[in-house]
Amino acid sequence: MCQEIQQSTFSCSHQMKFWWGEARFCLFSGKPDERFHVTYTRFDHQSEKCPKCKIGDKVRAEGKTTRGMAFRQAVEERYHQTLDYRQEQQGNHFQALADQAWGGLAARGISITDLRAQVKDNIALVLKGDKVTPGDKIVLLRTVTRLPQWLGNMKELIRFFGENYFHDKKHFEPSEKRKVYSILQKERLERTFNEGLNGN
Repeated sequence: MCQEIQQSTFSCSHQMKFWWGEARFCLFSGKPDERFHVTYTRFDHQSEKCPKCKIGDKVRAEGKTTRGMAFRQAVEERYHQTLDYRQEQQGNHFQALADQAWGGLAARGISITDLRAQVKDNIALVLKGDKVTPGDKIVLLRTVTRLPQWLGNMKELIRFFGENYFHDKKHFEPSEKRKVYSILQKERLERTFNEGLNGN
């Protein structure tokens, strides 16, 4: 299953990646044991220090050690006992699997063009489903915008998303439009989406 990873930038300027959970949608096709999987990365900014820096502050406040190897070791020992550490390790694990899968594409006879076609097929499959909800569409849109950059041409996918967004009724629910365009504006893709939506 595809996984979600959160990359956080903290007030101390450190960046860390944490496992967020299984992705709600996998945009690739094939048998479960043969299907290609990726990690979808969400980005956020935290107004607080990273977990390691916060532990370092506690160690200093206790006055046990404040510098050098002993300080770093004390911080690492405490950090290794935290949920943040376990989530970071899981994130690294799933990212390594995704990188390995990407590196093995040629050996499996799969091209990026093939993967892009799979993504489009699955976008259309979800959007045209009889039971698809506005919430499903919003999550799917977030998933598409978090695809790895090596898949290329995000505008093509978002235009396709717009083309297939409406299945029967041609209007947004009250809060749906606001959430959809909030995602698109953040990625600077609202114009591309509108081109697909309006058939341009």
